[in-house]
Amino acid sequence: MGQHEHANLLAAARRGDHVPRERLIAEYLPVVRAIASRYRDLGVPFDDLVQEGSLGLLEAIAYYDARRSDDFELFARFRIRRAIRSALTEQSRLIRLPKQVVERRRAIDLVEAGLQAIAGRMPTAPEIAEATGLSLEAVLAARSVGTPPLSLDQPVLDDGSSLESLVVDDAALDPADETAADADPMHNSGRTVQSV
Repeated sequence: MGQHEHANLLAAARRGDHVPRERLIAEYLPVVRAIASRYRDLGVPFDDLVQEGSLGLLEAIAYYDARRSDDFELFARFRIRRAIRSALTEQSRLIRLPKQVVERRRAIDLVEAGLQAIAGRMPTAPEIAEATGLSLEAVLAARSVGTPPLSLDQPVLDDGSSLESLVVDDAALDPADETAADADPMHNSGRTVQSV
């Protein structure tokens, strides 16, 4: 697609014409997916990252001003990345992490993956610190903060037992049994009802 045709599509899309907007989305969806793939395994499912990136693309279409820059793709990439990073900051953890912590974790994960590909083994924390230029304490802190929550239904033993079976309080009353007992008129016959 030529630059002139591209500019016409953007102008028509900004005026509310759905056909040019759909063409631009289809053209840039591979860019959205490529950017989203860089943020995999940071706490938000890949499809959600693509969706957030697509919202960033729609913002780029809506707010692009050719008078400021003639490079729409650069502007779109910026908006897509910003939307994905915001989603990671807001959605990736039960406890929201500051944006700089999420970015540091991402940088460490990328370096770790690169070192693992070269060495054929998981790199040590000191190796990651050296490769990133961060202190060892910063690497250890970034790797330990905000670990994802575990489901109580998650199998943790070889026999398939769940985490719930390991943390259950055997002395606690079963809420279902208590509810059934409260609903049983024979069970309640000995109780007295206080008047108000």
